[in-house]
Amino acid sequence: QFASILIASAARGPLAINNPTIRLVCAIVIISSTGLYLALLLRRRPEMFPVSLVLALLADQIARAWGDTWDISLQPSFLPLQIVLSLAVIGVAWTAYSVRSSDSAPDRRLGPGGGLAIGGFLFLETAALAQPNVLARWTGLAYEWVAPVLLLVTAFPLVYVFGRRFRLFGGRPLQSLEGRGVLARAGVLMVGVMLGLVIGRRLGGVAGLVGLLVAQLLLVLTLPLMFGRHSPAPARETGRSLALGMIAFLVLHLAFAFAFTYPYTLAALRGAGLPILAIGAGFAILPAVFRAPRPTSRHPVPMNHRLVFLFSTTAVGVLIWAFPDPTAVREPGQVVRAASFNIHYGFNTDWEYLLEDQAAAIEDCRADIIFLQEVDAGRITSYGVDNALWLARRLGMQAVFAPTLEGLSGIALLTRLPVLESEWALLPSALEQTAIVHARVALGHGAMDAYGVWLGLEPEERMNQVTAAIETIGNAELALLGGDMNSEPGSPVYRAIQAADFGDPFVATGNLPAPTSPAVSPVRRIDYVWVRGLEPIRAQVFPSQASDHRLVVVELANR
Repeated sequence: QFASILIASAARGPLAINNPTIRLVCAIVIISSTGLYLALLLRRRPEMFPVSLVLALLADQIARAWGDTWDISLQPSFLPLQIVLSLAVIGVAWTAYSVRSSDSAPDRRLGPGGGLAIGGFLFLETAALAQPNVLARWTGLAYEWVAPVLLLVTAFPLVYVFGRRFRLFGGRPLQSLEGRGVLARAGVLMVGVMLGLVIGRRLGGVAGLVGLLVAQLLLVLTLPLMFGRHSPAPARETGRSLALGMIAFLVLHLAFAFAFTYPYTLAALRGAGLPILAIGAGFAILPAVFRAPRPTSRHPVPMNHRLVFLFSTTAVGVLIWAFPDPTAVREPGQVVRAASFNIHYGFNTDWEYLLEDQAAAIEDCRADIIFLQEVDAGRITSYGVDNALWLARRLGMQAVFAPTLEGLSGIALLTRLPVLESEWALLPSALEQTAIVHARVALGHGAMDAYGVWLGLEPEERMNQVTAAIETIGNAELALLGGDMNSEPGSPVYRAIQAADFGDPFVATGNLPAPTSPAVSPVRRIDYVWVRGLEPIRAQVFPSQASDHRLVVVELANR
């Protein structure tokens, strides 16, 4: 069990290394060792796998909550300990490989159906159900309360592991299905899991969170049912089945990724996130539908349910204590600094994850309001980090997030000024969906409207989007419009914004040219902060290369 917790942290260690060659070598060694350990565990002690996997999920949730969604074990400062953990994983795998098998063969075997179930289960956990920031974004509820509740629900089945008998790993809630037919089990599991996903994704709110938590609980409870009874099939079937599950895991995540950033590459996957999640859920629950629950197993599990409950409640208490309100609202004055930054999901041009460097750049520019583009809120392609939430906590600012793709990717606005109201709306998009985000903030003795956008990749689409954005802004007297416009000075988009009575601070202050893209040797000016009703004092482009765009900053005075 502790080896699984260790693996949950150490298997991700290479991601914290920026050198691509060293990262690749370490990844091959660690992933191979992890795969060897899992295959041996499944072959020799399959009854331990569900308990070990849930303990690993709990360790993962705590590590992510500890780092405000950025897993503490993935951060550069953790690297020395990560090396120790990685070496320990190799040692655990080698030790497990060297130990001789027990004379009595295990009475359960992982078949192809069970392998697919493991792949589907891991996909759902890493894509959504085990990620509190994903549940928080889908439901619109506070992350600091969703995180401890999700941890408790994930740990709940362990409470039902009594003494030294393996009682189906939460067998009491599922024992009512024993003796029932396939249709009864299918009905309970399909309704509980599938409907929970739909309610959580479409409805949101408290009802949505309850649906998602029910789906998570049922999936965790069915883990032991992924294993079939002992058969004369060769022992290497376990390894093949596990490999099949990992292929399913990879394919599902690739499909899920194309439902986000690249819907114009595979148009059929545009908006297909929920169906892909449903396919993963189907894989995960299929063995439980055709395999009746059994109340006991003759294999002892050294797990004390009282200790599990104590661990869970203590962890929840720590999480709640660790989530104070981090915002430090600034007293509004007559001068404001505004910025725009395309953060590229936390990566730089060479796809090194430099979210901390991006935070430092924002801190150095001393912005009161910053418009962010290409913001992820819980995708595996950016390590599950909620960029807006993490940056807001790191910088002591408030965040307004506008989800545009599957509720987990979009644009955001951060501010340290008092927010009077906030909202967002989708913009007309033929390719990648985008939006406009708005916050009305206190400024001096009045208020100012700040709007952030990201405009599309095609000229006609950009014109439709900027027209809709200008209509949304209307006649706001004091207003900012910032973002990645994907349009250079003199373009139709640039002229349309000028015609809407917005001024370019770089023109007003004579600070031209000001290219922002790419971050390394920039040649194009496509990132802006436009101003209406405020007087530009200075404007500059910060030289940070933490993203694939540079940071634009303007200083303004209230006339």
